Amino acid sequence: MTFPRRTQTPAPFSREPSSGSSSTLPNIQRGGACSNCRRRKVRCDGGRPICGQCTTRPPRSGDACRFEQDAAPGHQTPIQMQGTIESLSSRIKEIERVRTGESPSPPPTAHIGEPPKATAHRLINAFIERFSGSGYFFLDRTRFLEAATLPLPFGHLSRPSPALLSAVYLWGSILTTSSPRAGLNVNHESFHIAVLQHLPGDLRGFATGIQPKLVMETIQAEILISLYYLHAALPIPGRFHAATVASLALSAGLNRVSGLRPVANLPYPVEEEEFLPPPADAVEADERVDAFWTVVFLNNVWVAVTGSGSPMPDVSKVDIPWPSASVVGSTISRFLLGQEADGYSSTALLVKASVLLERVSLMSSRAILQGHTLSDGSLESRLHTFQASLPPPNTHPYDRPLIFAHALTDLALLRFHSPLAVAHSSDHSRYQTLAAAERIVSSLSDAQLVTGGDPLYAVSQSLQRAQKLGLMLCAQPICVTLHSVYTEQLSLLRCGAPTPQARAEYQEIEQRMKLVTNVVQGLARTSPVMQQCLQLLSVGY
Repeated sequence: MTFPRRTQTPAPFSREPSSGSSSTLPNIQRGGACSNCRRRKVRCDGGRPICGQCTTRPPRSGDACRFEQDAAPGHQTPIQMQGTIESLSSRIKEIERVRTGESPSPPPTAHIGEPPKATAHRLINAFIERFSGSGYFFLDRTRFLEAATLPLPFGHLSRPSPALLSAVYLWGSILTTSSPRAGLNVNHESFHIAVLQHLPGDLRGFATGIQPKLVMETIQAEILISLYYLHAALPIPGRFHAATVASLALSAGLNRVSGLRPVANLPYPVEEEEFLPPPADAVEADERVDAFWTVVFLNNVWVAVTGSGSPMPDVSKVDIPWPSASVVGSTISRFLLGQEADGYSSTALLVKASVLLERVSLMSSRAILQGHTLSDGSLESRLHTFQASLPPPNTHPYDRPLIFAHALTDLALLRFHSPLAVAHSSDHSRYQTLAAAERIVSSLSDAQLVTGGDPLYAVSQSLQRAQKLGLMLCAQPICVTLHSVYTEQLSLLRCGAPTPQARAEYQEIEQRMKLVTNVVQGLARTSPVMQQCLQLLSVGY
């Protein structure tokens, strides 16, 4: 039997390791060279206060040896941190404008307000219907709706912050314009610009006195704008806002139950001081716990998408309980060791699955750079134990976080076992790879997904079912990984003996690949990130 040839599917937002010659100079992080070495295009050793190149070959310009990492002070107040954020944000917008060929944004003085009242209510309702209980919106639904619909001016302290409301309108406009039954004609780009205009002002508000409400709303707005950039297939600003919200959450002490603990390695270092007063009631306390885990989840998703590191702290610095749980202390560390005592709500399981996926993604990236495959018995055991402990999704068909937790866990299993199945011809890893892939494909088939309007959900043929069933934020890396796994398996089958069993397996895998491609084609109609995913699959197929 003759099998058609296929090529390898590239990973989303990935970078191939360079194959350059070795050097006696130490390796430094990307962007770690001094300004003189970057200008002269010579390799920098990163030595402080003056690197080796500037010592042995001083530049003719006489410029001092400077490093970008040293440009900001070691500790920043919230207002100083905002200056750093504004500077980097302006640079990112300029880079994206040049890359996409877009015209410059309106001047900052042309502030964008709210849409008409009726339109605003429809956008808010569309947002809440889709985001409430999804794992991406941590604010109390009732309190948010009451504040958002108050008959008060835009920017009034009793209403949600301008940045948060603009982010809600942004997502509401995306969701309504992607639905043919919505009947709304709104331009989501104006809300996108409004979010970027209002975020700096909200952050500057921190310097006038800490307002817990403003802090939590700004964190939520940063989460939503980072999700928007994932939807728009713009990883640079998306990762930037994910790092920003991680810094805000950590500087607010949301990772700690009480007391002061040093927080190191932040993208934007902040003063180690008590940032938020105690919560006013149980609702605020729950919001703070959920806010931190939402930030963790967001950054773990970006790690899975890009393969780069997370700005979140070492796991030993996380003491707060899991969502809807009560046990505190070394929360993530105990989970990775299999010693967790609680945290079995669907949202907690979703965050736990993202933690495992982040671990596998980072370890896989390091293994590839070092020229070998990932092999970690303890991590493999933890993956399988956690996967077996998840409640069956068919017993909770409308539980979106649980469905997502299953998908992320299977994605982690795929990324762990697939390289071993190919590189070492491991029958065990091949079985685990195909089993995880089959579970994901089965969930796609059961949902009958044909179209979608955002990176959070795929819409089914039944509008009522679409409001209940969700795909997930990681639709792109899941589908790309599935396609890559199946492409590798087809290649292995072509290299083997053309037995009847091999032919049957080949045809079965081809059918599953077609189903994945059909799902991506449906999602790509309204999702830029899935349009990019479809292009990747076309190259690989």
